[in-house]
Amino acid sequence: METEKTEPSDRFSEEGVKFIIEWAGELLKSKKYPESLVLNQSTTIFDCGYFLDAMIRTIRANYSNVLFRPTISQLYQFKEKLEQG
Repeated sequence: METEKTEPSDRFSEEGVKFIIEWAGELLKSKKYPESLVLNQSTTIFDCGYFLDAMIRTIRANYSNVLFRPTISQLYQFKEKLEQG
């Protein structure tokens, strides 16, 4: 039985970054994501698999740099959008 992990309160902490990277990695492996997704009024993701792979790699390499916090936020926004259905 799979248990759902609780999202950390601080998304930019090491724990928060690890959480979202693990979530994205599991989603990428399962391939249970749409081909494309309108994330918000100004962002359309045309290849969600490529997006997830790029986000995982970018965040892993740069998570301690505060300039990459918007990247972390965008991946959390992607997660929220998928959970909304």
